[in-house]
Amino acid sequence: MGNFSRSPQLELTAALDRDYCRVRFQQGKPALDRELNLAADLASPQRLAAQYVGSGIAGSGNDFRITNLNVGANDFAIGAGRCLVNGLEAILRTDTTYATQPNRANVAPLPAGSSNVYLRVFEREVTGAEDPALTNPGDVTFETAVRNKVEWEVVVSAAQIATPDALLLAVITAAPPAIVDQRRLNVSVAAARDELMNARGSSVTLATRLSAALAPNGALLANSVGTAQIAAQAVSQDKIAAGAVAAAQLKLVPRFSGTGTVAANSELRVNAINGARHATLFTSVTITSGFGGITWSDFATLTPVLGQPPAFTRGVRIQNTSAVALVLDVQVFELQPV
Repeated sequence: MGNFSRSPQLELTAALDRDYCRVRFQQGKPALDRELNLAADLASPQRLAAQYVGSGIAGSGNDFRITNLNVGANDFAIGAGRCLVNGLEAILRTDTTYATQPNRANVAPLPAGSSNVYLRVFEREVTGAEDPALTNPGDVTFETAVRNKVEWEVVVSAAQIATPDALLLAVITAAPPAIVDQRRLNVSVAAARDELMNARGSSVTLATRLSAALAPNGALLANSVGTAQIAAQAVSQDKIAAGAVAAAQLKLVPRFSGTGTVAANSELRVNAINGARHATLFTSVTITSGFGGITWSDFATLTPVLGQPPAFTRGVRIQNTSAVALVLDVQVFELQPV
């Protein structure tokens, strides 16, 4: 480790705990190594990138993409490129493999079943013993400063790794061999801007679309969302939050009201709507005379008519499952938008 008066990492942590953001040097005072290191660390973009940009691939290429899984050889290919993890940029200049990657201390046989492939990024200190250029051979001829180098390794783990220095690249399955790419792509301001512009359209069309749908206070205009904006089956009951649709937007319209007698083990059909359209029906059936069991269900019939639109009928089929005749009170309503 370099010869520091105090640990640079501990100095940075202490400064951040005190909400310091910058180091100011004073004239006529000695320059201390710990203050010089702290000035550089506070100005480093790593913390901002880790907290406000996130980890991932800047574009949509094959950077660090996992391919060519070979379970028998305990190996797979790793695509060349760049990747940001916890504010540090990992760089792979040429394609490599899991077994031949630069840091192989944690290369192990691939687990059976499914497992996760992570890119782990860390820093390593480099001194003049490793890089002679750091000994300043052209002038003072001795080491005055050391360097921190970004290192990385691709690790495989059956368990999930939830530390910020590891980014999920893929999920692999041993049998049958399969790879699911899990890289986070387009992690850049330019990519986010392009995606936003493509989604909203040009400034002219955006203004037109907003004016057609929103009031000046931002509220959704009445009747601005209809069947043209919502695909068939796009919204189901479990997608609508409780209270999101007020009763004032829907109403029950009476379609049938009356009584009828149903013989033992027979059925009564009630026609509620005639016309070529669909409807949502709500039915209430009460036994007013007799004692027994009944069931009911909606029905729909479509009768072709030569030269005319087909006759479409919606209604309720009520079945008496008991051995005695029953007198029923039947109410049928249709649910309609206001």
